[in-house]
Amino acid sequence: MVRHWPHIAVNDVGASSAWYRTLLSCASPHQQGHPHRKFFDQIADADGTVLLSFVSRAGHELPWIPEGGPFGSGLELYFLVEDFDAAWQRARTLAAEVEREPRVEPQGYRTRSFTVRDPDGYCVGIADGKQGWFATLRPEWRPPSRA
Repeated sequence: MVRHWPHIAVNDVGASSAWYRTLLSCASPHQQGHPHRKFFDQIADADGTVLLSFVSRAGHELPWIPEGGPFGSGLELYFLVEDFDAAWQRARTLAAEVEREPRVEPQGYRTRSFTVRDPDGYCVGIADGKQGWFATLRPEWRPPSRA
């Protein structure tokens, strides 16, 4: 079995974790109030699959970011969601910096998507998992239905 646990370096683990939990309507699998959550946290889908890990830049040697280097250069965190319209509303509630308003991609996936920036400047792409090319994926690759 192989699982991915992508890590991103952030300035404030708690704030970043809360931002993504709100945007993606998911939870942290870690015990609330545990001291390590100041330095490391994760978000997970309803089935417990880890989506993203947050590592505090303070007090860690992070080989993937040069000392003082910028966050997220050349990286987009891309998520397929079950309820695209609700995700867009949550992004608006978070007052996320919008890089690209919702639109249907004319080429490629031909699905609705939008792009925002998280509090640390990472590009976050959100795509409608029930439209366009994503609707043709094998069922186990699609976002779970919560109907």
